[in-house]
Amino acid sequence: MADRLSHSLDEIESHTHAIKQQDNDETNIESKNGEQIQPGDHVYTRIRGGRHEGNVDKVVTSEEEAASEGVKNPPKVLFTDQKGKNVAHNPSTLDVTSNNKQNTS
Repeated sequence: MADRLSHSLDEIESHTHAIKQQDNDETNIESKNGEQIQPGDHVYTRIRGGRHEGNVDKVVTSEEEAASEGVKNPPKVLFTDQKGKNVAHNPSTLDVTSNNKQNTS
């Protein structure tokens, strides 16, 4: 039993570094495909049988920013969808269809 506990602890510790790194790097917000999301990027997600897509207005990373923007549980990606509605989504639910570098070219 001690061996199993030791193995479990080793497994947990092997993932802890990645989790701590993710927590400390609030500016590196990634889509569900691992692409970095920044203001100006065009993002897309399916939701409730439809879709939301638009250009990213802001990426909220702190509780203070979230409170001022009226959203909960950061990080959130804020954008205006194709119907003109302001929406906030978790970055891990979004696909980046074009990034701001491509949009400015």
